[in-house]
Amino acid sequence: MRRVTALIVNYNAGGLLARCVDSLVRAGVDRVLVGDNASTDGSLATIAGVSAVTIEAYDRNLGYGVAMNHLSRRVDSHYVLLCNPDVEVDRECVDRLMRALDADVTAMVAGARIVGADGNEQRATRRRRPGPWRSLVTALGLEKWLAGVNDVSRCPRKPTPMFGVSGALLLFRTADWRELGGFDETYFLHCEDLDLFARIMDDHRRYALFTPDAHALHAHGYSHRGVHRASSLHKYWGMRRYYATHEAPRIWPGMRWLWPTALTIRFVAHWPINLYRDVTFKWARQRSLR
Repeated sequence: MRRVTALIVNYNAGGLLARCVDSLVRAGVDRVLVGDNASTDGSLATIAGVSAVTIEAYDRNLGYGVAMNHLSRRVDSHYVLLCNPDVEVDRECVDRLMRALDADVTAMVAGARIVGADGNEQRATRRRRPGPWRSLVTALGLEKWLAGVNDVSRCPRKPTPMFGVSGALLLFRTADWRELGGFDETYFLHCEDLDLFARIMDDHRRYALFTPDAHALHAHGYSHRGVHRASSLHKYWGMRRYYATHEAPRIWPGMRWLWPTALTIRFVAHWPINLYRDVTFKWARQRSLR
């Protein structure tokens, strides 16, 4: 039986996909299953011929959760590693995640310390439960002084239980992943990981495990180039669904309208910015093709 299978859902990840796959193979992953959501950038060609890779090419964009669930049905290893195509793992990362899970039977998923190109830990690497108050603190940029969604305290030195970790890289025991039933497929993109963490905590009385000595680099947002409006819309509906499913029942009914209203105001305020980013990317791409 294989030790670990990595699952990647690709959508126009460019050359980052090949770098991701190469890092996983070097880290000792036995098999890499890639589901491609109708990419148009030729990224699949960059991994053609890699012996450890099996590709499922879909004729349309199924969404992240649906594609990941499709891939997971083919897993025949003890562990399953869910990995974004814009992630590069350190050589020891996967082994350290597996050892952390082996040592903690209550943990249902393990996540790594995810850093950006600047070497700093990325937001959402250590996550508190995103209730209305913590979400408001985060939206107002007050996390340096008050407890928001992201844990911005000093990084712990040993594996630490958390509500959630970065969805860019998640290691499960395959049996636990199947017990969870995979992702809720009503989330097209964004927030399906929050839903997963809430189900782990509420339905199974278990937790995510942040593993500080497991390191990975994340080129966050690469696949969203030119589609920021669509991405933000999916995130908006994902957050509303997560809130209605997992947080609203925990709140006094008279206050349940506040957070969705704040989320809508934020979404509308950022729409012109996302429009500008999409148009600017389109113009730049057209000039490069001339």
